[in-house]
Amino acid sequence: MVDDGLYERHNIPILDFALGQHVAAMRAGTVGSRVGPIMAAADSMRITITGRGGHGRQPHRTVDPAVIAAHAVVRLQSIVSSEIDPNDISILSLQAGQTENVIADTAELGIDI
Repeated sequence: MVDDGLYERHNIPILDFALGQHVAAMRAGTVGSRVGPIMAAADSMRITITGRGGHGRQPHRTVDPAVIAAHAVVRLQSIVSSEIDPNDISILSLQAGQTENVIADTAELGIDI
């Protein structure tokens, strides 16, 4: 976009440098800096829990991956809140199924490390 003339087309002054802001575990009132990129990477993983889906009115014939995923979230969050720095890991998504009357075959957890 910049190489295609974004600044010129919209009469935006060309920047000499840019400053960014990011949430970090630092003491209030301090600034962290360095030359070059900083805090520009993150690791993430997706965990797939496989159960046995079925009709929502026959849960006794299924192995509900959403329930297993929910238990995993509760346990992982209890580790985060009591045993490690919460900046080390976060569970940011839980997805299971696409409709209200079907128990899905799988559930997925999205985790940021």
